[in-house]
Amino acid sequence: MNTLWVRQYIRDLAEAAFPLDVSKRKLRELQLPISQHLFKAFYLKDDLAVQHWRSELSGWAVTLARLNNTKTKSGRAFSYELLYQILWDEPFGTEEDLRTLARLFGVPAKLVLDRKREFEIFVVTFIGAITSCSRWV
Repeated sequence: MNTLWVRQYIRDLAEAAFPLDVSKRKLRELQLPISQHLFKAFYLKDDLAVQHWRSELSGWAVTLARLNNTKTKSGRAFSYELLYQILWDEPFGTEEDLRTLARLFGVPAKLVLDRKREFEIFVVTFIGAITSCSRWV
């Protein structure tokens, strides 16, 4: 017996019943590419691919803003605190996290650590765009 359609039906029902879980899962799926693009767009400003990274970040911001419009019992899908945790604390929260990214993308670790506060403001601005765009998408 082919149970594939039953599994898909159950998955569709679960997603409809638990939009918050689906939204958070999507946010978690996007965490790595978003964090890497944020890092590259901030620290590798002279790279020819900066426009590409910023364009992808804009697309992801719109995607997350749409997900944030998912109605839940408590209001919006994402609180500012959740976005901050997933897009700042987890990927960039420690100096070791930043050093690892610096090595990965060939950026001097001293530069990364010296500009950590500016980078945090850059990421917070991105998070603010998601939360403010939620009203418009």
